[in-house]
Amino acid sequence: MLKSSNFPKPNKSMVAIGSPPSSPQMETFLPAFSADFIMFFSPDGNHLPEDIPKLIQKTKEGHNAVHISRFGKNSVSDDANWLDRFGNYMFTFLVNSFFGGKYTDALNGFRIIKRSIWDKLKTDAQYLNIEQQTCIRLAKLKIPIYEIEGNEPARIGGERKMRPLTTGAQLSYQILKLIPYYQKKLYFVFQNYLRFSKAYELSFSSLSD
Repeated sequence: MLKSSNFPKPNKSMVAIGSPPSSPQMETFLPAFSADFIMFFSPDGNHLPEDIPKLIQKTKEGHNAVHISRFGKNSVSDDANWLDRFGNYMFTFLVNSFFGGKYTDALNGFRIIKRSIWDKLKTDAQYLNIEQQTCIRLAKLKIPIYEIEGNEPARIGGERKMRPLTTGAQLSYQILKLIPYYQKKLYFVFQNYLRFSKAYELSFSSLSD
């Protein structure tokens, strides 16, 4: 069990938010807080509380954005299957290639970020692609994220919200719409693909039940 004395106190106030919500949700409650840092974490057990002091410590060292990488050189993820790993590697590679990021994990939401920088990002993602959008916009603004290699245990509770087809389509569309050549050509294609993937997964879930 962690003791409060084990946690280094941040230089400034901080608000912790469980499981990164969508941007509309953020706009609803975040203005009520005056914290200088925001920390995002998942409450279903796949983020280690032991990593929280590490995130805070890096802000005290002057880093304005810090996150835990589940796929660093020495990281171990017990929650990701082969499809999750492939998808993470692929989308992280695309974010790095197109937007100049230097990430090993562009899809993890376990991070701490300075409030003033978060406000500059003006995120508008409404699904599970908010983590990738955050990394893209930080890279475009040339604001580095300090990555800490961490381990990800299997989640201990809650229903997994990530659906590979739907989430993959959302992440792909998010990237492609920022590339001028594809902006007009693929808009309707991915809108239709999103509708198809959602319908397919709903029908598959009903059959499984």
